[in-house]
Amino acid sequence: MAEALGVADTRRLHSKPQDLNNAYGPLSNFLEIDIFNPQTVGRSKYTTYEELQQEHARQAFMQRDKDKSGSISVMDFKEIMVTVRPHMLTQFVEQSLVTAAGGTPTHQVSFSYYNGFNALLNNMQLIIGVYHTISGSSINKHVSKG
Repeated sequence: MAEALGVADTRRLHSKPQDLNNAYGPLSNFLEIDIFNPQTVGRSKYTTYEELQQEHARQAFMQRDKDKSGSISVMDFKEIMVTVRPHMLTQFVEQSLVTAAGGTPTHQVSFSYYNGFNALLNNMQLIIGVYHTISGSSINKHVSKG
């Protein structure tokens, strides 16, 4: 049943040649993943889930920043957060995103604020993980530092 594969069968697919701008320039599609510092284990490179999330969030911001000013509208901020990081938002936080980012729909959100907000969400996930480890996932258990 199984026939031996010929050389033509194992050849790579032909692709169009890339110039340096295409290979190393800005990403043309926000779904492309650009990893800046992959870790090496043995012969293979890997990256963490958090790094992929950060890269996805960065590219979503870049896609919305049409004029390349380094800021986006509050409504774009809210849409990105609800689309890219919905698992990090409680219902209250989701409803308060416009207020947290400046209060009015005409306010602009800088990339620094955007990164800070995402870092805050990441730290809250860490705190929740620590609480669940200590409390055994009980929501009624008192936890103190001592």
